[in-house]
Amino acid sequence: MDNLNLRHFRGLDQSEAGLVRQSIVGAHITCDAKGHFVGSKECPLCGCPHDSRVHRFLECIGTEDLRVKWNIPGALRSFPAFSVTHGLFPEIDHVRIFQGALDAIQVEGVPRRNRLDHVTVFTDGSCLHPRHADLRVSAGAVIIAGASGPTRLWSGLVPGQQGVFRGELLAAAVAVGAFHHVTVFSDCWAFVRKATRLLDRRANGLAVTLPKSHRDLWEMFWVNVASASGPVVIRWTPAHRKVEQLSGDEKWKALHNQFADVQAKQACADFVERCPAYVELVEDYFRREGVARNILKFHAQVAYRFVKPQASEHASDKDLDNLATLDGDGQGLVLPVGNFDDSFCPRYFGLVDRFFREATWAPASGNGILTDTSYLELYLMCTWAVGVLPPVYIGDRWQLVDEGRAAAASDLDGLRLFRTWRKVFDKWQLAVGSPLVKVGHCRSLGELGLKVSGAGVEGRFSHPLASVHEVGRACGGATTLGGLSVPFLY
Repeated sequence: MDNLNLRHFRGLDQSEAGLVRQSIVGAHITCDAKGHFVGSKECPLCGCPHDSRVHRFLECIGTEDLRVKWNIPGALRSFPAFSVTHGLFPEIDHVRIFQGALDAIQVEGVPRRNRLDHVTVFTDGSCLHPRHADLRVSAGAVIIAGASGPTRLWSGLVPGQQGVFRGELLAAAVAVGAFHHVTVFSDCWAFVRKATRLLDRRANGLAVTLPKSHRDLWEMFWVNVASASGPVVIRWTPAHRKVEQLSGDEKWKALHNQFADVQAKQACADFVERCPAYVELVEDYFRREGVARNILKFHAQVAYRFVKPQASEHASDKDLDNLATLDGDGQGLVLPVGNFDDSFCPRYFGLVDRFFREATWAPASGNGILTDTSYLELYLMCTWAVGVLPPVYIGDRWQLVDEGRAAAASDLDGLRLFRTWRKVFDKWQLAVGSPLVKVGHCRSLGELGLKVSGAGVEGRFSHPLASVHEVGRACGGATTLGGLSVPFLY
């Protein structure tokens, strides 16, 4: 299994991560297991007689909207079914081969020159994808500071374990092995501090114990130090300074450090250019990581739906105001439509119906009447929750964006999509609170009803899959509804 499975949790908030962990270890027992001890084996959402993990995540009609939102059919083309049902992911193909190739790298150092004069060199290291251990490729570079300017002495890849510190350490080891009397300037303070302590103990005749981390490169460094017939000096220089703001010796050091940095980065770039398989590995890695995070988001929301199922209150009233209660307890809403086959887009009607069944309504003002709830608030929250934009009219029929290339390539104007969403309410003849604010005369979406605190949506209605704060952050910068273009999903 993927030994870095936990990295996919970075995209989850604390509550989602907790639900996923509990679900993965089996804390949320499905009814097929519970049925051996108490109760029935029926699915609590859809009533299927045989509840199971496979049913909940891949088959249950009660989680169909979540499978659409997180594109689980597409995810199953990248991962096996157990990744969806159990939240576990296999290793990426060829990762071990790639890491084995890194272990086989041979360092081609520089033969020691018989110069007895003092030489000043600058070293630096670089690393590609430092946050992803499976993808790291690091390199080091050594340049000589001469009267005519900096000259590259050596650059190359780091063997074995990868990291920018190892690039710095390897470059310094090569540098001290190239000359007898040398001063090495490095911008890596961690290396300079450790190397200086070792050299000071050696000069004072004390025993020297090399660091355990990166022992292979420290041994290479120390062997080269011990074989030098002259003094070896390690100095620190700041990195990435603005040369135009410096003068004198500091400018000279900054220029040479900058040149060493460029040479180390170029060594990494040369590797990428001559190794197309690495490029494919990186692309596959990030594609899989994005899909894996979506799977865990889906996993968390399915777990939430079963841990805290939303109670549906059947109501015959067609006015949302009548669903508010004075004591603050929210109620669910079942829209007054039982069959969507005759609607202009049955699939989308079903998703919106699901949103309203799970939304919880509560009073905010006007003695329990939802006078400050707007159609726009509902639209933004609904689109965020179901994960699907309203349909567009292509040719002679309505299509959702994920149903065809023509729909995906069409002009997804925010105002037009919002008007399409309103057609749902026209169909159901629902009334919601106060009149809409005119779209064209608003400085921000806050004036359209999307407010995160105070008299805003918080406390009036909520949904387990749509955070008011997330929607507010995603949309707060737009000045008009048309400015949303494709609302916060793409």
